Amino acid sequence: MAKKEKFRRKQLKEADQFLTMTENVMLYTSKHSKSIMAASAGVVILILAIMGFRYNSQVNAMRMEALYSDMTQLIKDKKDQDAKEVRPQLVKMVDEFSDGSQKLRAKLLLADFYYRNGDYSQALDLYNAVKSSSKFGDLQNQLATIGLAYSYESNKEYKQGIEMLRDLIDNPQGFPLFDVYLSLARCYELDNSNTKSLQILREMQTRFVDHPQLHLVDRQIKKLSAQA
Repeated sequence: MAKKEKFRRKQLKEADQFLTMTENVMLYTSKHSKSIMAASAGVVILILAIMGFRYNSQVNAMRMEALYSDMTQLIKDKKDQDAKEVRPQLVKMVDEFSDGSQKLRAKLLLADFYYRNGDYSQALDLYNAVKSSSKFGDLQNQLATIGLAYSYESNKEYKQGIEMLRDLIDNPQGFPLFDVYLSLARCYELDNSNTKSLQILREMQTRFVDHPQLHLVDRQIKKLSAQA
């Protein structure tokens, strides 16, 4: 009987401890209610701010994608018209983009438009702007580099074109290089450096053994060899 009574006292002691802890919590809460409410309100505001920022970012990204789609459609619809009529609209649309990767893509699109219409000076300016604003090794940076190479070549600035192509070859970062090598060989040829062009083409024979367009390389080697 004494043993049973001892057990009950232990239970009562634990209950007292629980009640004491609860009372202390309630007392602390009552005493610091304003601070606790302010902290809770701060957490709620922070959560709402994060959610709002994410939502606005998503909405803005969707708007930029829609704007980019409008640019591509405009170029497609107006391809048979005078470029001078389309250019101001494209420039205005690019200015509407927020700074970031989507604006770099839009600038690349406009630069390609300039290039296809023979405005190499404007194309070079935009490609250089994208290259300097993008991270080394990123796709936008690589596309700007190849755009610079083609624009320099078309503008008969072959040495600058060669420099850009060499830049891509030395730092490919996964970029497909067959056409880059072929362009490099062509630039050397146009720059009256047939020996270097042949070196590049023969390197391609080893490097791209199974490429489906290797016959272009073989044909160019025969052509340059006959001229030597």
